[in-house]
Amino acid sequence: MAWTSKFAAGFAKPLIRQLAGILKRDMQAALDQVSGAPGSLGSFAEWDLATLVQQNFPALALLPQSVEFDPESLGTLAERIKVLAAVTVTHQDPNPCAELIQDYVRAVDEVLNSAWWLTPSDFELSTLALPSPPYPAGATTPGLQALTRLFVAAHTYEELRRTRQGQFTTTATLSVIAELEEA
Repeated sequence: MAWTSKFAAGFAKPLIRQLAGILKRDMQAALDQVSGAPGSLGSFAEWDLATLVQQNFPALALLPQSVEFDPESLGTLAERIKVLAAVTVTHQDPNPCAELIQDYVRAVDEVLNSAWWLTPSDFELSTLALPSPPYPAGATTPGLQALTRLFVAAHTYEELRRTRQGQFTTTATLSVIAELEEA
């Protein structure tokens, strides 16, 4: 008999794609609201799915950290997925750079929490455009039917560093927790 899978769970990959689609769609509006000056802060110039040396700023990397399973779930995979959203910014002055990272973190947090609390059906959409790169041009979100909860659990800020070009750069990570029940 040919092998067949009991489950069709996607684990972190479709979740990260859905997060990327929602962030791509709503980030500029959130930045406009956070800054109070529409257009003064631009959306992400670089989107990554792996820890890489970033070339364009501001940058966002969506990185899977862990998938934990509930052993008590019967017939489904109850999962708790942790994704890190790593935001990196740069500026020629250290003080504005320190504030800039806070603005971008606030905007990412607001997009994700607002989507979950105000329009949770956004996580089911399969029509949101994904950023290109890292996704192929024209790629869209998969839609998540199994998401039962999403929240930002923590913000962590790194030290400012000076690049070889004389700019200051810093990164902050948002720990995003998603709970899914997949069949």
